[in-house]
Amino acid sequence: MDGNKRNAYDDMSPGAFGKDYSDKKFIFMKRLVSIVIFLFIAASIAGIVFLLADPEKSVSSQAPGLKTELSSSDNLDTGLMSGKVVLPEADVLLDVEAEAVIEGHLSDEQKAAAAIASEAADADSTDVPEQEAAADTSPAEVPVNGAADSPALPVESAESSTDAENRDGAEADSDTVVYRDYTVKQGDTLNQIASRFGIQPRTLISVNGIRDVNQISTGMRLKIPDRDGLIYTVKSGDSLSLIAYSFGMGYIPLAEVNGLTSDLIRPGDKLFVPGRLISEEDYRMVMKTLFIKPSEGQIQVHYGDEKEDLITGELFVSKGISIISSTGTPVLAAMEGVITTVITNLATGLGKHVLIEHENGYQTLYAHLDTVSEGITPGSRIPQGAAIGTLGRTGSVIEPQLYFELRKDSIPVDPEQYF
Repeated sequence: MDGNKRNAYDDMSPGAFGKDYSDKKFIFMKRLVSIVIFLFIAASIAGIVFLLADPEKSVSSQAPGLKTELSSSDNLDTGLMSGKVVLPEADVLLDVEAEAVIEGHLSDEQKAAAAIASEAADADSTDVPEQEAAADTSPAEVPVNGAADSPALPVESAESSTDAENRDGAEADSDTVVYRDYTVKQGDTLNQIASRFGIQPRTLISVNGIRDVNQISTGMRLKIPDRDGLIYTVKSGDSLSLIAYSFGMGYIPLAEVNGLTSDLIRPGDKLFVPGRLISEEDYRMVMKTLFIKPSEGQIQVHYGDEKEDLITGELFVSKGISIISSTGTPVLAAMEGVITTVITNLATGLGKHVLIEHENGYQTLYAHLDTVSEGITPGSRIPQGAAIGTLGRTGSVIEPQLYFELRKDSIPVDPEQYF
């Protein structure tokens, strides 16, 4: 039998028929499974679309009677804590199922906060009927336009329009410094006046340009500000912002306190700087307590006077003062400081002398001493008014005297301006 006949015979065999039946059955099952999978996917998509279209039903189905704007369990925590969960009635409690859902989303801290809020809500609900009753006893008549009539003020509490305008103007200018005049009376002191008006003496000194406390006399008129501060004189090149920055404040408060409507200032203008005071040094200079006169006696030679050198006969300008007195007159420290130099060699032109270093760059020199007190040694601190020694005539002098020199940053200045 040739190959073609053998193939035809094989196709007609019973084994070939069973194989064909199995293939058809497989194809049928495959199509059936595909249809089931397709229907499952379609049902799932329809369910998702339904949930997205109406998320409130998914929440309300778990907690009947619970109304919320939230669409997921993650947002439920936020809604509960922010007060967006709404109960249909104040006296309706959550079902067991709703409580279970909420409890599952709350932490211990949130549960405690919810309990406190619930208690507060109960307390508020008990007050509502009382408030409503009170409101019913005094109903407000509403006109046609919807605005309620305001009750008339009692006659004694009503203000005139002029008084109201004056009051509002005073409040608007409350940031601006206000001055009042005061006439000095007999027996007044700077400290007493300052205390009377509740401000610092340093404020009075700066505002009134006082250079010497002895200038204050009966009948003198002083300007009294309503707060502490100092007066700053505008210099060339100054700006309002630069001045404010130098005092550690904003330029807007500085402008307001001085009643300025712009930042335009000119050299020579006086600005009141609130909350700032003159230095302790300047204050003590005005009060004449920065330095004390180091010895009793008459000032024979003043600062800047011409003086003849006893040895050479040449004239020179005195850099200090000479106080004439008797030998043995006490010499006192003009200011607290640290002793830097003690010279007891009589061969020098200054004779026995002591040099003291003070704060803020000041130095004082005491020369022609007869004796130096015990304990006056370099490096030791001496208080103001303590004895340095006694007045004498050591060095290049003829009569007993004290040569006193005051230096500021190593430059001699007039001591009498500081006593």
